[in-house]
Amino acid sequence: MLDTFYRVLTNLIYLVPLAVRRFKAKEPGSQVLAAGATKARRLDEDSAEIQYEAGWITARRGALILTQDKLVCGSWQILLSNISHATLLRTTAFLARALVLKVSTTDGQHYQFGLQYDPAWENQTALRLSITDGKIKYSKFSVAMRVILGIALVVWLIRLVVRWLG
Repeated sequence: MLDTFYRVLTNLIYLVPLAVRRFKAKEPGSQVLAAGATKARRLDEDSAEIQYEAGWITARRGALILTQDKLVCGSWQILLSNISHATLLRTTAFLARALVLKVSTTDGQHYQFGLQYDPAWENQTALRLSITDGKIKYSKFSVAMRVILGIALVVWLIRLVVRWLG
């Protein structure tokens, strides 16, 4: 249930229905098999581990669209015929299921797409992928940022209580 709420919310925030309509108008012969809000990264080398790290701060945000022959995310168009390996990691984030799609192409590009859970990605048959269950690891940067933000939140709450009592 929380999975569906997060998916609907992020799809609205990232304007996914509008992106799909625009895509269909531009390419009426293409069938959209799956689409969802994504944070996406293009990497020069394959990262064995998926982790929360600084690179996600500047990640591309938008709609990821899968058709019979390609993945589309903004100006990125990745032909399925050029994909050498794809993995869909099923994980949890914020008490709900989530997905990370990792794609490697024959020309040496590597992509990671963070998605809200949507069974359409697991059930589609156009993109050959392996599906695995796992966890997203935390980089040192990510842990440090969480500690700093946690301390800042506690200090802010203490100041708020002191003002309220004083």
